[in-house]
Amino acid sequence: MKTWRRITHDDIPYRWLVQDRQTQEGADTFTRSIIIQAEDPPGARAIFVSAIIGRLRLYNGSHPLTVRTGLVRACIRYALQNGWDPAAKGPDFRVELTADLLARLRGANGGPSQSR
Repeated sequence: MKTWRRITHDDIPYRWLVQDRQTQEGADTFTRSIIIQAEDPPGARAIFVSAIIGRLRLYNGSHPLTVRTGLVRACIRYALQNGWDPAAKGPDFRVELTADLLARLRGANGGPSQSR
């Protein structure tokens, strides 16, 4: 069972979790998603940040992409800067995490993500 983790950004409480799902491209390829949602209001629009691991080779050393709070905060900042309003009605905000975007988010965060 996945457990939501809590994080605060600009005095707003959020919750987030990481999900892995195997793709149809093969056993060595999967999608890693970071799901982020404001805690208030309940049912707020979420951010879905997804990266295909394996085919895109988004690796940190020899390990698949890892996620920690610094990367989650960078994803929140990115979404807010690109029109995401967690309290607004409408579809969730979706981001495809490419190698270039990952590098930009890590640079904005001051370094690489190390632990999940």
